[in-house]
Amino acid sequence: MLAPQMPLSSLADDVAAVNRALDTIEGDCLLIGHSYGGVVITQAGVRPNVKGLLYIAAFAPDKGETMNDLLSKNPPTAAAPFFEIKDGYVWLRHEGFRTAFAQDLPIEQADILHAVQKVPNAAIFETPAEEVAWKDKKSWFIISKADRTIDPHLQHFEAQRMHATINEVAASHLSMISQPAAVVRFIEAAAQELLEHRFAHV
Repeated sequence: MLAPQMPLSSLADDVAAVNRALDTIEGDCLLIGHSYGGVVITQAGVRPNVKGLLYIAAFAPDKGETMNDLLSKNPPTAAAPFFEIKDGYVWLRHEGFRTAFAQDLPIEQADILHAVQKVPNAAIFETPAEEVAWKDKKSWFIISKADRTIDPHLQHFEAQRMHATINEVAASHLSMISQPAAVVRFIEAAAQELLEHRFAHV
């Protein structure tokens, strides 16, 4: 298991960071992406050793789509007013983190996550996807039903468009933190399905 750290400087840089991690893996793998990470795995997932994609409350663009294109499909979420651009990077203000990003976490935990937040280059939101792995790879999608950052309706649209296996959790945008057991079970089930498919075709 690897968790490559993305620089968030550009989509190309972030895909390259994931690809470097993929180069170290022998055998097949399942790529998992949360939020903007969904855009990254959508492109990085075209690598031959990626056999499946799992999205967690994520953006999953089609070819030529940007995150802003996807966001425009629904009314602004509760988190939208709390995002601000400073020096070309996107920050989420403290109040928004507590009320619309991690509202189901203890305040102390939300405050720590706010303090260590990584900020993406604003240009990433206008960068179109050039490759779309979910059109050719098996996909899974965890939808956060109480998400105030990425509209759950958008998540449903994306998941249905890619014919993903869907699981819904009653969680904020940070379901992997507030509902870790449910998220882990779904990931394990996806990995097991890929493994069984692999051996069924040996």
